[in-house]
Amino acid sequence: MTTGESGAFSESIRVDLKRHRPIQQDETYDDYDYASDSDLDEDEERGDPGEQSSLVASSVDIEDQELEPMGTHQMGWAITEKGHAYKTWNAFFYYLYTKRIRFGALAGPGDEHTPVCSAKSMYKLADKFDLRELKHLAADSIKANLNESNIVKQSFCTFTSLFAEIQEMHAEILVRELKKPAVMEMMQCMHRDIAMGQRPLGYAMLSLVSQKLVAAAVFFADPQPV
Repeated sequence: MTTGESGAFSESIRVDLKRHRPIQQDETYDDYDYASDSDLDEDEERGDPGEQSSLVASSVDIEDQELEPMGTHQMGWAITEKGHAYKTWNAFFYYLYTKRIRFGALAGPGDEHTPVCSAKSMYKLADKFDLRELKHLAADSIKANLNESNIVKQSFCTFTSLFAEIQEMHAEILVRELKKPAVMEMMQCMHRDIAMGQRPLGYAMLSLVSQKLVAAAVFFADPQPV
């Protein structure tokens, strides 16, 4: 973000903090960089507009302001932050204050007051601020959710393509799971889609998996010392 002549962020707008309203669902979709924000994806699937507000307020009607008594306004600056859902920010700030985080279905008992968010969304936000401990927690949650039924899809999703360390984690698990017929079948379908140009982001992951398979084959082919 940049700072303007007034000292406020150039991305911000001056609003009456007592009267502002968040931008609603249909106003934010075109602006959000939400291709890989799981919290936004989950909200869209549920049809829950309440979780899709951004951090920016609408402008205030100046004529209405002039009709109200002096001292009833609390002016401030609202900043638009694109790329992350409200629930991600809510959980993020809660973590900064409490060092407690709760990721979706992995939430443990007794922490019902801790905001829930997607591990993918939090990893992306933690990476932006270089919060290594939070990234590690999010990565552990992502890893714990990988299984035979989703490892292929998750390995070649947009989110995974953004982070080398996440690619490495998925590739290692995928190579181990390839022994299972169901995983091999899904991998063959994915390979076909990549070859047909339907998944251009999948080339890097496919190359990484191939390298690991070749390395494993060479290791087991060489005579091992007794």
